[in-house]
Amino acid sequence: MRLFTFIFKPLTRRAAHKVIKGRQRDRLWPEIGRFTAEDVDHIIGEAWQALAANQHKIIQSKTIGSWMVVQLAAVSVFAYKALIDAGAGREHALELLSDVIWALIHDAISGPIEWFRLLIPNRADRLQHQVNFIMQRFPFNPPDYIVDIKPAPQYSAFDIVRCPAIDQMLTLLPSEEARALCVATWCNQDYAAADLLGGELKRTHTLASGASHCDFIIYPTINQIAISSPDI
Repeated sequence: MRLFTFIFKPLTRRAAHKVIKGRQRDRLWPEIGRFTAEDVDHIIGEAWQALAANQHKIIQSKTIGSWMVVQLAAVSVFAYKALIDAGAGREHALELLSDVIWALIHDAISGPIEWFRLLIPNRADRLQHQVNFIMQRFPFNPPDYIVDIKPAPQYSAFDIVRCPAIDQMLTLLPSEEARALCVATWCNQDYAAADLLGGELKRTHTLASGASHCDFIIYPTINQIAISSPDI
């Protein structure tokens, strides 16, 4: 836990300063001012302090990737609460936190994406390898993530039947609030992440929204194949 905090707390602080500092505390009430650097430090400090104090509420994990996911999901919950305490309305807090999380994701996957680009020149093949790595090796790999992969030669298709991120959020917030938080700040990142990987995501429902699974169809954005209702 100490090593995780040592690595990720500065990363979250840097992303939060980049995204939150200078933004209005509330979009509808400009008179209450904008977030300062001190505000951002306080928000991040509160979130990580709450994570340390609530380790007994963290769900058990069998893989390193899943352990990291549930810790970061919990930090997301506590950062969301800290943003609201700092004056942000709930919708604004979701927007700010979503932008912070995207900044973290972008920085985390940009490097590996460049390596994949060098190793696998073909865009469609590269997309398949990247998705397979993420869903089968790290960080969203079994057994904590239960994934039903639908073999397809020209696109990536799979269902996630169990997701530790929403499971963790549901232990820390009321159901409706946890689901709204997960969809806005985690699930919706998948569209931009797929774009960064060189694909386009098609999805109709998620576990966080109350469905039985998250459905994913990701196909290359060059030489696209028309997949309005694939038989998979």
